[in-house]
Amino acid sequence: MATELVTAIFARREVLSRALDHLSNLPDLKLYRAVVIAKTKTDRTIVVDDEIRGEEAGIFGGIAGAVIGAIGLGVTMYNAAATDLLVELGAILAGAIGGGVVGFIVGRVVSLLVDNRKRSVQFDALAERLNTEQAALVMELDFTPKLLDRLRKELESYRPERISLLSEVIAARVRR
Repeated sequence: MATELVTAIFARREVLSRALDHLSNLPDLKLYRAVVIAKTKTDRTIVVDDEIRGEEAGIFGGIAGAVIGAIGLGVTMYNAAATDLLVELGAILAGAIGGGVVGFIVGRVVSLLVDNRKRSVQFDALAERLNTEQAALVMELDFTPKLLDRLRKELESYRPERISLLSEVIAARVRR
């Protein structure tokens, strides 16, 4: 079954979070991913996403690399029967620094290769169409012909302003 990006636009973020909570608890609705895009009173755009950014991946990779490098060189020096404590501590420090740098670079490169730029462009286009204080919930769901009708029914009490495919929202103008 193919997945689609579906958008539900709400007047306020608070309502959106309750609607997302409701949808997340439905056992027969497979929600693969959800992104919240909102406009503040100052017309600033906020995007809350579950994707790991390059900086985050680099930091994680750097920490993991530092730990692995320190342990690796520490064990190597210990097995080489280094009797000088300063030499062994220097090797652990060098391993941590070298491993941290390599891990940081690898983490950033991998996150940039995996990053989905097309979605980012779509989210920017959606953000441009939102009014001040509006919030959009973008969900990746298994698409069926009856999905939009079901979402409209499930979210009726939360009063969404619009529920449709993301591509339709981007193509059309949300009321200004």
